[in-house]
Amino acid sequence: MAVISVKNSGGERKLKRHRLFNRRRISDAEIAFGFFVKQLDQNLTSFDRFIEWYNRYMKRNKLYILFVFLIINVSACSMFSPNLKREVLKDDMIRPGNYTLILYGARYGEDLETIAFLDYEGDDVVFEPFARADDYEIKYHVGDGEALTEATKFISWYPSFVSSQLSRITDTQGRVLGYELRPRYLRILTYGHSDVLRVRYSLKDKKVIIYVSLKEEVERAIDGNGADESEFEK
Repeated sequence: MAVISVKNSGGERKLKRHRLFNRRRISDAEIAFGFFVKQLDQNLTSFDRFIEWYNRYMKRNKLYILFVFLIINVSACSMFSPNLKREVLKDDMIRPGNYTLILYGARYGEDLETIAFLDYEGDDVVFEPFARADDYEIKYHVGDGEALTEATKFISWYPSFVSSQLSRITDTQGRVLGYELRPRYLRILTYGHSDVLRVRYSLKDKKVIIYVSLKEEVERAIDGNGADESEFEK
């Protein structure tokens, strides 16, 4: 029997081949297995170093934990650009021109994460949802009137839909980059909230990244943990 040895920190693993295959080259499976063992050994070594560092520093000084916590929070806050402003409009008048229509959600029955975005095509900034490609639909070169009509129709499919809320997204110079059209629901049927969405924007490299999620209290209610009456009053 021919023997191929793969070394790691736990000793040697031996891969045996039959004599009939002594003359052939090492198979892809054997190469892959050897690579896997090597990577596992490296990862375990790194993990051991992390545990050693944790025991040496973190347990002795709780301030390190606070420092790491602050770094994480600052990093999370920096993801969302303060250079963008969302302003709710009192009417349904939007800037004339063509728009890229982004229809987000409505993927299944009772999908509350449903919203529409109108990206103005007359500038060099592009809207892009932070989500899988099958979570939204994009339509290009849609006229302003048609875009608003189609967006309203899209978000109004939910049974408890009451009205829509139109907001414009502007930069620090007051330039209108696009619009957001979100649904308003009958509160008693949507966990005590007429507006269930939390939408955040991040401007980077001529691209507006859109983060869509449900409000935390709505998620808790859906998960079965419930929400107290004070939350229903919001």
